[in-house]
Amino acid sequence: MKKITEKQRERDVRRSLFHRSQRKLPASDLVIEFNEPEWLRVNKWVDEEKDLGLNVRHASSKNRRGLVITLPEIMNFSSHFDVTVQHLNAIRKLTTNKSFFGDGNMPKKAYKLAKVNFDNLKEISTSSALVLTAEISRWDDSIRRNLTPQVDGCLLYTS
Repeated sequence: MKKITEKQRERDVRRSLFHRSQRKLPASDLVIEFNEPEWLRVNKWVDEEKDLGLNVRHASSKNRRGLVITLPEIMNFSSHFDVTVQHLNAIRKLTTNKSFFGDGNMPKKAYKLAKVNFDNLKEISTSSALVLTAEISRWDDSIRRNLTPQVDGCLLYTS
């Protein structure tokens, strides 16, 4: 057996101690990560937010994936931040969900934004109006500028 130097022995001891100190997880603690599709995450988010007060409903009994978002009475970032952001995020996520598929078909179970109802909206701040306009413009772009307003009920919808 070849004799090792003091420096080599010290290096081997350090390496050994380093490897012993690292904690190894038992097999039961290993987490297998499952990447669920984006549309499924959006569907779950909408369902959770509906329980927290998001005013959303299905467009019709036939069209179970088309959603109608009814805006709250007051949209203001300073006084009603949570409700305002909740509704704007819903529009953003449902619009992103639609544009994520591009020209391809969305899965049948994926929620899509069918209408935005302005009937309850009585007061809106300048900043939240700007963000709402940007989100509706993004939605309009994702459906190739096919939004048409329904004037008698203040409702935007896709045809």
